[in-house]
Amino acid sequence: NFEAALRNFKQAALYDESIPKLDFYWGSTLLKLGQKEEACSKLRKSVDAFDNESRGLFEANCVAI
Repeated sequence: NFEAALRNFKQAALYDESIPKLDFYWGSTLLKLGQKEEACSKLRKSVDAFDNESRGLFEANCVAI
């Protein structure tokens, strides 16, 4: 359930925004829901952390943004 996942990501970020891969999974979920602009914002943060998996997803979906 992607909507429930989003609620959980938001709640987790309230406690600790530095949770490993939080932005990656959050961005991936937003992509599944068609919220590309917000997804790319989250994935961009994850790419900045030098996460190769995030970089690939970001480049595949967000290069033009």
